[in-house]
Amino acid sequence: MGIVLVNIAAIMLVLKKTTGIMRLPGGPIVPIIGLLSCFAELYLLGFMPIAWSFVAIGVGGLLYIGRKYFHNPVYHKELKAELEKYGGPVLRAMRKMEGHL
Repeated sequence: MGIVLVNIAAIMLVLKKTTGIMRLPGGPIVPIIGLLSCFAELYLLGFMPIAWSFVAIGVGGLLYIGRKYFHNPVYHKELKAELEKYGGPVLRAMRKMEGHL
């Protein structure tokens, strides 16, 4: 299911004329072929693996929606204080997220 979304995103980026963000050899043909092959593979998998993937996507979506309920600001302050000592990409990401925490 994830590869389907990647191919759809690649098609959208290639077809977006205003920004010209992404260029692929052959234009959108490669992601379209990838998308068609993903749908063929999903068709051949059967019902149960696809049903379980939708269950997993649903659970992940619910966890994403409820992420603020499980947020612990004290833990984030401790983590940020520890990262201040070392720096790195995690600290930069947390600085960008400060307004959202």
